[in-house]
Amino acid sequence: QSHLEVLTTFEDVALIALANRGEERRTAVMEKYGVPRGYDDFRRMIDKEALDCALVLVSIENTVEVASYCLRNGLPVLIEKPPGLKAAETRRLIQDADVGGSIHMVGLNRRFYSNLRSGLELIRERGPIVSMVVEAPELFERIKDSGKYPAGILARWLFANGIHCLDFLPFIGG
Repeated sequence: QSHLEVLTTFEDVALIALANRGEERRTAVMEKYGVPRGYDDFRRMIDKEALDCALVLVSIENTVEVASYCLRNGLPVLIEKPPGLKAAETRRLIQDADVGGSIHMVGLNRRFYSNLRSGLELIRERGPIVSMVVEAPELFERIKDSGKYPAGILARWLFANGIHCLDFLPFIGG
């Protein structure tokens, strides 16, 4: 819902429709953010609505399926990370974007965090970066024990969440 909170602050953005399989949650989010139409199937929403773009904000297991459908149908898409848990899935999204003639972006938002921006400003004041180490401490045992993620995602955790650190390398280091 963080994305919707931000989008509602822009005068030139209109939230048109929302797709979510859970009717109770869908209705609550629609009411909270003033979204006029809701769907229980994202395909029906995309086929029926005249959308300018789509935000794919689904579980990791469903990202490729939903993003792929949007891209093949020519919708510009913001994809919540990761775009895929395997290189083949990410390549598929690139191919689908080519087929649909659409553009896409992976929402790697941590590069916009204020503490990172402040740190980069301090680094630039002191001169160019000559070497870099990125640390991303995560309590992986706690993540595993939470039961929130299936084994397939845990096995690919570097791509599921560590993608932010991978993004920092070219973003910060050039």
